[in-house]
Amino acid sequence: TLESAVCFDDFLQTFQSRVREIQTTVALMSSWHSPVYITRCWCVLELFTTIESHCPLVITMPAAQAEDMRKAVLTGKLDRLWKVFDSLKVEHSQASIAADRTGILQLIEASSGFETVNHKCAEFLRDWVLATCEAHLAQQRLLGDTEATAQACGAVGELLRNFGRMERAAEVLLDAKEVRERMGTLQTLGGAVLLRNLGAIMYRRDQGSGGDFAQAAAHFEAAKAVCRTIGSLETNIGTKILLSLGSTRREMRDFSRALSEYEHALRIHTEAGTLQTTSEGARLLNSIGGLRLDQEDARGALVEFEMARQVRVQLGTYVTPDGARLLMNMGKARNALGDVEQAVKLWQEAKKIHESTGTMGHPGVKHLLSLLEDAPSSLSC
Repeated sequence: TLESAVCFDDFLQTFQSRVREIQTTVALMSSWHSPVYITRCWCVLELFTTIESHCPLVITMPAAQAEDMRKAVLTGKLDRLWKVFDSLKVEHSQASIAADRTGILQLIEASSGFETVNHKCAEFLRDWVLATCEAHLAQQRLLGDTEATAQACGAVGELLRNFGRMERAAEVLLDAKEVRERMGTLQTLGGAVLLRNLGAIMYRRDQGSGGDFAQAAAHFEAAKAVCRTIGSLETNIGTKILLSLGSTRREMRDFSRALSEYEHALRIHTEAGTLQTTSEGARLLNSIGGLRLDQEDARGALVEFEMARQVRVQLGTYVTPDGARLLMNMGKARNALGDVEQAVKLWQEAKKIHESTGTMGHPGVKHLLSLLEDAPSSLSC
């Protein structure tokens, strides 16, 4: 245990020296979607110390868990991944001996601080996830042009996009497109999803650089045409494409066409009963709110945003990159109504979510940070 007489600074130096002497730290992540390792304060301190000491750190997990994570990520099921990152909060971690927990948390709070430890550890885990998925993708590509290869490229590209690795995401998605073109499967549902994801890359690039959105819109229109041809436009995937196209039209200030796409997606969700029961429904509500905000209807926007927030809370997808974007929009609406203090609180909460999920590199974060920079200094501290 940590005796109260021990100087925490001396303890930290001793702990760090032990980590350096060992040279390589091995962290066991099991289960991958709810790892015990990141809930134990000794383990989080070990992880952070290893990272800060620039020592090798190997993450391992049982073979069954590794396969389960691979399948989840390569099929685009990312919600559980965001929950892993959000659960990494050293201030909530536990220890078998209460005195150990108290001492370690006091040590962290007095030195690096909880936010720094959480952020550094989340960044490391993010890089590990990406490296692991890239390795899985490399193995899959050795098998040649198959549907599984095309799907893996698409899923890894989408993961890279969510983490803000836009250039690498574009490379992987373009590889997937070439695979589908060689296989003759670009005009399929999988091809439509791929075209939509490529459009999303171009949308995000333009969003940060002030360029036009013509190429993004062209890809979304192509995806929409594929879905219409194969009879899949009135589906969940169809709503994603309509939503993306509507948002692009919004950025191009073509509000009437944006509303048309949103209303089409809204009708599909309403008929299927998925508007208030799915993440896609929450995204649509957020986007409709954004359109109302563009048209200077801040109160109407807040109604849509609040419905989207309730859906995310019920689904457990509030603390995700999409949840952060919702909070940013809610803050913009509050700011438009003159409630600057509440706006800043919402923007700060959005920033914390991006930090905890390792997505500070996402292009949308740039706009969020500019909003905080422009806020009165007395409120943004």
